[in-house]
Amino acid sequence: LDRLDLRNEIDASRLPFVANGKTWHDSYFFVFPFALDASSLVIRPEGQRGFLRLPDDYLPGARRDGVTSQHVIALSDKRGALALAHRQSFHFVFHGYVRTARASSEQAFPAIFTGKWPLERATLFAKAFRYGTQSDTEDVGVANIETVEPGLGHRYLFDYSLASFAQFDPVASARFGWELNVPLRAVYIPAVPEEAKRSLFGVDQSNVLILAIKPSSTNDLSGMVTSTPLAPQANRTFILRLQEIAGRRTRVRVSLPVGLNAARVLSLDEDRVIQASVQTNPLTVELGPYEIVTVEMAIARP
Repeated sequence: LDRLDLRNEIDASRLPFVANGKTWHDSYFFVFPFALDASSLVIRPEGQRGFLRLPDDYLPGARRDGVTSQHVIALSDKRGALALAHRQSFHFVFHGYVRTARASSEQAFPAIFTGKWPLERATLFAKAFRYGTQSDTEDVGVANIETVEPGLGHRYLFDYSLASFAQFDPVASARFGWELNVPLRAVYIPAVPEEAKRSLFGVDQSNVLILAIKPSSTNDLSGMVTSTPLAPQANRTFILRLQEIAGRRTRVRVSLPVGLNAARVLSLDEDRVIQASVQTNPLTVELGPYEIVTVEMAIARP
């Protein structure tokens, strides 16, 4: 399956009234039951340093009922793999850790920590939101709440995309999630371009992402504001941030639209020099597994 796009819509104006009670809210989920073998199931949420492997990467005592993912969550078994990319919602609860039926007044509120690993089913509960219509206030007691986000309205959209693979691929899965969340924007142009395909910036290794390109903060202007407009010089120092996403030590070459006079590696906070100089023609950077590297570039004058 190359790609299947799903769009779910919830009209909050049609949701039932949630009266004062023990929970103060109802939780709404979208259920994704997958035909994967539970005995060999591996769940890999995308985090800030690549994909975790659950349950192997759980620390002792850590919560096992659910997980938060950045752009995509991948599932695999001994037969194949799939990726579920998400845009608005980002928290998933596993089978056995959520009760979908409302408890009656005669029953005790069910504990959510009743599931176990290995999971009995490859089912994800994608949490949409918690919805409540009353709250307990200090000044007027229990009060009705029309909305928790004034101006948003009652129409909530949730986008997901699904793709399947022969086996788990961290690069393809990560890029699949990023493409849903940061899609290319189409713009009409009146003339035929000279080149059918071109990028201002590029990398020659698919397991390296360009996270950010921005002017260096060290060149910010400061001083008194006067009635005479300032005429600052063009900023010629920029920051390039790269990340390796597949867990492999990588040497990457970065293509740029301009030449460089110099480049150096800074700390993530951009306050210390880690490496005084790097190769600039072409710009070449070494990255460790899952490493984020910040490069300060001095642009050459034309």
